[in-house]
Amino acid sequence: MDNTKFLDVILLAVEYHAGQTRKCSSEPYVMHPLRVAKKVSQYTDDLDIICSAILHDTLEDTKITEQEIENSTNSRVLSIVKELTNDTKNIMNSKAEYLSSKLSTMSDEALLVKLCDRYDNTWDLNRLDDNFASKYKIETTTILNNLLDEESGYYRELNKTQRTIINKILENICP
Repeated sequence: MDNTKFLDVILLAVEYHAGQTRKCSSEPYVMHPLRVAKKVSQYTDDLDIICSAILHDTLEDTKITEQEIENSTNSRVLSIVKELTNDTKNIMNSKAEYLSSKLSTMSDEALLVKLCDRYDNTWDLNRLDDNFASKYKIETTTILNNLLDEESGYYRELNKTQRTIINKILENICP
């Protein structure tokens, strides 16, 4: 993917996230996927993965279609974005259990984006409603513990980069 396509992806995210704001904040929502992409770029120079980070919430939170993503990028980016998209019909009992299962089986590329997403979501928890922040911390801790615990049923071998990001997330949750 060339730099022109990369800029097109940023503009696509800006277009589709237009008018959306972050929970408990007036910040334009598009700033979140851009920060996630910046974090991802600290660990890889693979533009497909970085573009997936920029678009990671579009299928779930906007009216963009899979075809639009593929036409703007390629089938690999679309595949990663689809891996990152929550299937709300499959969240039966707890979101933490659903995400533990999802993260334990997703590709390394998607897991990199998802961990950077959680990392970004935890950096400003102190600005959010205490009740929401507390629930998010518990959910995130449960998910990460499940990935790290060989007896959890959701254990996954993690590489150095994945472990580094998990440690940063935990530092945000338990400073």
